[in-house]
Amino acid sequence: MLGSWSHRGAWRNLIAAYIFISAAQRDLLAPVGLRGNRSFVEHNFVPVPPQTEVITKHQVAFVGRPDEAKGAPSL
Repeated sequence: MLGSWSHRGAWRNLIAAYIFISAAQRDLLAPVGLRGNRSFVEHNFVPVPPQTEVITKHQVAFVGRPDEAKGAPSL
């Protein structure tokens, strides 16, 4: 706690930009006092290459920690 408090000015004033993976994450940290003009949302995105044939087989991909909190047992 003390370390976070003592560096508060540095991470508010010396950081050029804050990049969040979602608007929800940005909104969650809004009370911290980050400057809005330096806060950006860049969603995790992997471009999908164009396909020449239609895949008719059902497939599932799980990307995340394989633990209960991420829902891996339900999958």
